[in-house]
Order: sequence, then structure tokens, then C-alpha cells
Amino acid sequence: MMTPATRAAAILLLGAGLGLAETAPARAVEPDWTMLDAMAEQAFLCEQASEKEYWSGVPRRMMAALEIRLACLEEVAATLAAEFYPSGAFGPGGMKARLGDLQAETGRLFGAIHTQPLPCTAHAHDAHAHACGPIYEVWARENTVAAVRAAVDAMIDRLKDQSPLHTP
Repeated sequence: MMTPATRAAAILLLGAGLGLAETAPARAVEPDWTMLDAMAEQAFLCEQASEKEYWSGVPRRMMAALEIRLACLEEVAATLAAEFYPSGAFGPGGMKARLGDLQAETGRLFGAIHTQPLPCTAHAHDAHAHACGPIYEVWARENTVAAVRAAVDAMIDRLKDQSPLHTP
């Protein structure tokens, strides 16, 4: 799912001081509510970090940018889960396993939506094929990244409802 290079990029994006779920210290009795704003900012930075590559218009570069964005967002979600949720909240394997499940399902769904319409499969060698190129694989992956981003945003919004530092 995550190559060493993408993981390294995500770690660099997360920066010093925010920590990763795997290296997070044991949870205090009260969660660190100040992390919520930092994690919201980090999620934004995950999206911005690879913008130039994404907007290159070159499908290979766009896909690489999405993979960096996805790896970074996964780390944000895992960090939030480690700090604010009990260890069994997300079932066996925790948040990372659920994100893997989410990616698998959205990948199948959006992959089919974007790359398998009849004009692409039935007419692969005629005039309709031009509308079935690699850009549609990028769009499918973009939908998966958007689903992970939605999960991160939902966690942050929900946790802010409980936070003594954030008023609804």
C-alpha cells in the first residue's frame, strides 16, 4: 500500500513535533486537544505539498502526487486515532487497517466508474478509446484520496465537538 518513498515523504510532511501514530507516546488520561488544530493544518499541508506535481497534467506525475497526499493523510488519521480513540475503536489492525479497507473498496468502485464504462471496454480499439486513457485512473485514485480526506475531516470535526478548547 505505502512504498518506503511515499512513507518517507509523508513523514517529512508531518514534520517534527507532531509525531506519528507508531511513535506516539502512551496516551495521557486527557487527550492533547491542541493537536486538533495542528492536525487540521497538517491535512491541509498534505494536500498542498504535491500540488505542483498534481497540476502538471502528466498522469504518472499526478498519480505520484496523489500517493504522497494519501500517505500523508493516512498518517494524520492514524495519529488522531492513536491520540483520541481507544485502541479497539477501529477493530483489528486499527485505523490503518480500516483505511486499507476504505482504499480497497473505493479503488474498486471508482476504478470501475472511471475506467470500465462500455465505451472503454467494448470499443477499446476505436474512436471512443481516446476517452479511456490513464487520466481516468488518476481520477479514480483522486476519489479514493478524497474519501480518506473526508474521514480525516470527520474525525477532526467530531473531536472538536468534545474539545474543551473548541467551542461549537
